[in-house]
Parts: sequence; structure tokens; C-alpha cells
Amino acid sequence: MHIQNDWLHILINFYDHIIISSSDNEYHVVDVNLVAIGIKTAARVVYADENDCLQHTELFHPFESVASNLSGFSFKVFNNCKFKPRVEIKFSPSKILQKHNVFGPKSGFHAVCDVLTSLHLLYPKLIQHLDISNAEILAVDYTASARMKSKTELKQVQNFLRNVANKSLRKSNKSASFDSTIYWGSDNSIRLNRKCYDKHEELLNEINDLKKKAGKGDLQAIDSLKFLDCESVIEFSKYLLRFEARLKKQWLYENGIPLNLWQFFAFERDNSNLGIELWQKAFSPLFDGFENMSMKIYNDDEILNKISIVHDKITRTGRLSKVKSMNLFNFYISIRSLGYDKVKEITSNSKFYENLKDILDCDFCSKFELQNLKSIDEKNVVPFLKLIEIDFSNQLPSDYVEPKSNHAHIYKHLIPNFSKAS
Repeated sequence: MHIQNDWLHILINFYDHIIISSSDNEYHVVDVNLVAIGIKTAARVVYADENDCLQHTELFHPFESVASNLSGFSFKVFNNCKFKPRVEIKFSPSKILQKHNVFGPKSGFHAVCDVLTSLHLLYPKLIQHLDISNAEILAVDYTASARMKSKTELKQVQNFLRNVANKSLRKSNKSASFDSTIYWGSDNSIRLNRKCYDKHEELLNEINDLKKKAGKGDLQAIDSLKFLDCESVIEFSKYLLRFEARLKKQWLYENGIPLNLWQFFAFERDNSNLGIELWQKAFSPLFDGFENMSMKIYNDDEILNKISIVHDKITRTGRLSKVKSMNLFNFYISIRSLGYDKVKEITSNSKFYENLKDILDCDFCSKFELQNLKSIDEKNVVPFLKLIEIDFSNQLPSDYVEPKSNHAHIYKHLIPNFSKAS
């Protein structure tokens, strides 16, 4: 049984002895010069003094992207704020350990070890001021995928899902703007976010973006392509409809999950199906609503492919022409939706029988099946839960080995009863 931990957002507070608080305890600053310890800072206020020299105040650290072993992470130092000064770090455990997240580890522990080691090597004077043993989780993502039979089926299921809402779960207006991703709930929710998307399409878009950067000499993009533009990874991503739940601090607290990072890893270790159980709880309002739902499924990819094999043509200029194939495909769709007799009625006799002969030449159906296609189609209804069955025993390639950090021994002792930790 497996589920992927695809995102972690953690915070690490500064030690109390270097924090200076206002008299009313409403504002806090860190007694550390960020510039002196190598942090790249920006200024909220820039002005010219009486000598026309530029001055600045209110230095801050914007989120900074940092290259790690295989991928990168982003972090930000909150050095003056109304809450306790801290560092926040965001990353994908899968990408940190193996460069891609088509599939990946169920725990973020080994990725955390790599990220903290990278931070230590880059900013050793920062890390010594951080209370790593009391690091906390702000958000964790768990993702699981349903494998569709075809691209067409995947798109049909997505179109169905776009209109789904149930109980406290409401579809997001954001859904309409992103063709391959569907969102539920508010972006600003303090508890959790849920979405589903076409993993193959997302991967191909990422590869295309990296190829553009690689073409301009971006060395990190060139390196990333070695891991992403890989036949086995691309093939595994095909027809995957991925459901992703981002569980935030408030939701984790309400569900009795430890917020201390190391206690969380211990809890995860002692509850091997923790990620699956949390994911199921997050998505239960959605999947409960599917209980009595059904939808029609069409094998249009297969139909179009069989028509194309027979009727695609090469023009005199050497270009592939799909005009006839697409016309015949549309003829088939018309019979399916309107019925054989209606299409015959509205089409000229010669054209109708010409198209009919061309369809029959493709040898995927008989004339009898075409005459009854509309009634067959009306019976082509599948329970929706059967379509989007999440098989937690089949979320990984059969030969997958979870990557491990070479730095795990440095942080393993922070996990309670760490001798059990993997």
C-alpha cells in the first residue's frame, strides 16, 4: 500500500535567546545581521538622504530558490514580524530525491535531511541560530492516482468532475482557467486544498518548458531533462488522473496529527497507512458524493485511430492529411448521438452510403451495430466510482526503489525512539 508525499512546507524558529520582542510582545526581531551571514536581502523602504545618497530601511528576505542535490527548494527568513521569527522552507520530497514527482516516496524524511544539509552548507551561520529539533509542519501534500484506459476517458472523467460539489466541498472558480486541473474549495483555506489533474499533460508541459531553458544554455534544465525526458517515466504517467490533497497545519491539528516535524515522522513510522488515511479523509466529501453517480464512457481514441489507419492520406507535398478521417469520425459521432435513421434522413443518399462504406472498411463495427449505435450508447453507463478506482497497491512501477538520503544519520536522532526510524 502506497501513497506519495509530494510536498512539504515546514518552519524552523530562531532560538529564543536571539529574539528581541517589543514591550507589548506584539512585534519581534532577530538579533542577527542577515547581510553579515550571507542572506540575500531586499529593502521595503529606499530613500535619498540630504546628500542625495540612497539609504534603505526594513530589510527583508524574499523567498529564495536554492539548488539542492537533484532539485531545488525555496526558503524565506522572517526576521522581523508579528509572529515568532523563523525560516520557512517549501519543497517536493520526490523532486529533491529523484528530480521528478510522477511517482515517489511516501515519507518526506529523507528529503528533509537533504534540504537541511544543503541549507547548512550554503548558510552555516544561519543554521546555527535555528531550533531544528522543534521544526514544525505548515503543510503536507499526499497524492494518489487513478489510471484511465485512454486519454479520451481521462478527459471525459475530468469534464464530469468539473461540475461536482458535495456537502462542504465546493468547486472552485479557478477550475475554468486551467484545462488539465480541477480545484475544489478556496485557495485561501486555512485547512486544506484539493485538486485533480492530468499528470501526463503536466509532465509534458514541464519537459517542454525545460527544453526551452536548456536551449538557452540553462545547465540545471539540461540536468533535469535527463530525469524527466525519460521513456519509462513518461510512459508511467500516461492516463494518470492524480488527486492531490494539501493538508495544512490547522487541519492536521484538528485531526490529532503531531505538528512537530520529527514527532510527525515518528507518528508516520508507527502508522504505516497514515498518508492513505489522511488522503481518504480529505477527499471523503468528494468520493461520498460519487456513491450513486454514473456516466457514459466512449472509446473515441480507439475509434479515431482505427479510422485513421485506413483513411489518413499523404499529400503530394508529403504532408499527412487527416481530413477524410476526421470527417468519417464526425459521421460516426453523429450516428451515435442522433441515430442511424436521423443521420440518413439529413444526409444526401450518395454521401451517406459513401461514408457508411468507408466506416465499414475500417472493420471495427458492423452495419447492424451502426444501426443500433444510439441505443447501445444509451446503455454504455458505468458507475463513477468504478472509473476512478484508486489502487493504493499499484501507485509505483514494479521495480521502484525508494531513494534514501546520504545524510539521514545526521538527523535520525531527532525522531523519537529513532532506532525504529528507517
